[in-house]
Amino acid sequence: MDDVATETLQDRRERHARETLRVSAIVICLNEERKIDRCLASLTWVDELVVVDAGSTDRTVAIARTHGAIVHTNPWPGFAAQRTFALAQVTGDWVISLDADEELEPGLVHEIRTALAGCPPDVDGLVMPRKTRYLGRWITHGEWYPDDKLRVFRRTRGACTAEEVHEIFMVPGRTLRLSGHILHYSHDDIAHHVRKVDQYAALAAAARHRAGARSSLGRLLSDPIRRALRAYVWRRGFLDGTAGLIISVLTGLYVFLIHARLFELELSPAEHARPAPPESRATDALLRSPGAADP
Repeated sequence: MDDVATETLQDRRERHARETLRVSAIVICLNEERKIDRCLASLTWVDELVVVDAGSTDRTVAIARTHGAIVHTNPWPGFAAQRTFALAQVTGDWVISLDADEELEPGLVHEIRTALAGCPPDVDGLVMPRKTRYLGRWITHGEWYPDDKLRVFRRTRGACTAEEVHEIFMVPGRTLRLSGHILHYSHDDIAHHVRKVDQYAALAAAARHRAGARSSLGRLLSDPIRRALRAYVWRRGFLDGTAGLIISVLTGLYVFLIHARLFELELSPAEHARPAPPESRATDALLRSPGAADP
């Protein structure tokens, strides 16, 4: 009898916490009509859904509004600045940040709601693994997994770092790790993947150049090979089959292009500098863990 009463009281406390806490979600995007529906459908349970669009010319905005999202248009200021702008538009106690090519799997939604209902006051954020769909399969090895992300945080405690390529939300307090996945549908095909490699390599090289880094023939030769082998062998990318090999090789290409573009910038900085690509996928820098080639 006492056990039943205790459980009932606990249930009431958790229900009260859920009812009083407000959860907001933010999504930044540009021309994502093919992917954003799935993303927003996984966020229908939040109290406030805000989409910041950089000026889409497709049906992205219309789709967002069908999900009840509040849509703000903000011309592309860069990845970190756009995330900071989005965060300033919401009012919830907790914030969920997703990209348009991501969704929360149902089990993760349950985990998040349960965690927020009983979250200790010293916990500022929730970390969860991200799993990417690539060439017809889920990638579960190599540098793309588990790819832990801080995507749920107290609104007044979270801030986006200023890095143009590796920008992330950070919190000063403790975080809890959940087991459910963010599902990631980043690359449409290999051609799209290669374009992203080139775009983000240009950003990373420009950031290094501004910081005073210099090109090195030795690193141009060695870093790409070392990074590809690390992804394929040490991080066991080979267990993802042909897709794992392709990812590892393109990771090496990314590193090669950073060094090559840094050399190019030293020859003619103004001619070869490239602005940030205005795409909604902001954090996919293709380097998933610290290493020799990180900017």
